[in-house]
Amino acid sequence: MEYKESGFAKRLRKRLRCLENEKLKNLEDEKFLKLLRIIDFIEEKIGNEILPFGICHRDFTPWNTFFHNDKLYVFDWEYAEKEYPPMLDLFHFIVQDGILVKHLKPERLIKLIPKHRRLLKKYCDSLGIKDSLIMPLLLCYLIDISLLYIERENNNPVPTTSKTLHIWNEMIEIIVNSS
Repeated sequence: MEYKESGFAKRLRKRLRCLENEKLKNLEDEKFLKLLRIIDFIEEKIGNEILPFGICHRDFTPWNTFFHNDKLYVFDWEYAEKEYPPMLDLFHFIVQDGILVKHLKPERLIKLIPKHRRLLKKYCDSLGIKDSLIMPLLLCYLIDISLLYIERENNNPVPTTSKTLHIWNEMIEIIVNSS
């Protein structure tokens, strides 16, 4: 399915519009418009790309998984959704570990992605998608996870969430400015 026709792309824009009306009253117009421009930027980069969509855990982290007898167990599925683009769980695993365990700054977090390039390329190859889509899909992840946290906390985030949202926002800016 083409990205721009996916339920994910349509829901992302709709979620932002709903938050604009209900919860983002404290967000300056400039920041809201920036989020809309980033969604437009994503659609410009990957809108016509055919991607495999599937289930996304949305909180896939080392602390929500464990191995036992050569099997991976994943728990805490309360944020899971259907019809999500590929790689978002993999990005969450890398980024959240970088933020919460390694305490990395946004610039270093962005540099983690190329460090995992071999794994990401192998994953892209297995799905039949271009590895040039990695950064636009990372933007999809960052927008989606930011909206999830804003929605979850009714636009009144606790300090640790505010810090994480700030880091994700800086990552978004770095990616967009380097494209």
